Amino acid sequence: MRQFARLFMAALSMTILALVVIFVPHKDVNAQSPTQVQVVNTPLPVTVRGIAVATPVPVTVRGIAVGAPLPVSGTVSVGNFPSTQTVSNTGSAPLFVRDVDSAGRNPFSVESNNIGSGSGASVALPSGTASVPIQTVVIEFVSALCQEGTAPGDIYLTTFLAGSPTDFFLAATGNGVVLSNPNGWTEITVAQQTRIYASPGTQARIGTPFPNNGCIVSLSGHLIPQ
Repeated sequence: MRQFARLFMAALSMTILALVVIFVPHKDVNAQSPTQVQVVNTPLPVTVRGIAVATPVPVTVRGIAVGAPLPVSGTVSVGNFPSTQTVSNTGSAPLFVRDVDSAGRNPFSVESNNIGSGSGASVALPSGTASVPIQTVVIEFVSALCQEGTAPGDIYLTTFLAGSPTDFFLAATGNGVVLSNPNGWTEITVAQQTRIYASPGTQARIGTPFPNNGCIVSLSGHLIPQ
């Protein structure tokens, strides 16, 4: 009888506990939003088949390394050329070019005669125009005759480049002719290939170290345009 009473009390207690669990209201628990975490540590070394990722991994396309030029076949469209550009260079229609700085494209020749009118001779070098500006005058040949009172010596040519004068001495020869004048002038001549640079529009002067009765000078060469 006592054992039955104990079993009955245990069953009654479990029933009451179950009723309490069922009828007592429950409060839902909301999940919190995840917190963003920034990883600032240096990435660990990673290797692929024994090669560090920091080292460029060799890559090939159809057996050709990416670093090497890849063959291109078919038609390739290039869209960054000007719309007016046309280039044609074929065997039947070759593309001709020309040297714009060629000496033969811009030749010049100037002369001055001052015989019997004083010492030496001066000649103005080409100065160019607004439409065809000149950067430099190149004197390639000097031809001169002077009447000097001494034995054949030197003839000098003075030019200006960037505002600075420069004297060039040219070996002269004499023809042995003594002119019929009180000073006994002797003709001396020079004809020499040169390469002398001068500023456009400046004066080139021919003279001798000793007194003379004037000179004839001819200069030729080419112009370097701007």
